[in-house]
Amino acid sequence: MLESGNLHYVQTSTVLSQGFTIEERGRDLYAAAERLDLEGIVAKRKADSYGPSTVWYKIKNRAYTQAEGRWELAQERVRMIL
Repeated sequence: MLESGNLHYVQTSTVLSQGFTIEERGRDLYAAAERLDLEGIVAKRKADSYGPSTVWYKIKNRAYTQAEGRWELAQERVRMIL
């Protein structure tokens, strides 16, 4: 893992993911995700390190309006890759 300020770069297989730290403002971040009609947010415990054994929590936006058809789209992309 590389760290730069509040940004964290995590190597997962061949994909490099970028994340950031929000301390004590998780509810505000979730509210922003709702306003932007995002699917949700992911989080981990502050005390947990970044790594293959890290437990991540996916907090879904129940009001997300773009969910319909997403599963089928993902399945089609997998078929195209294989």
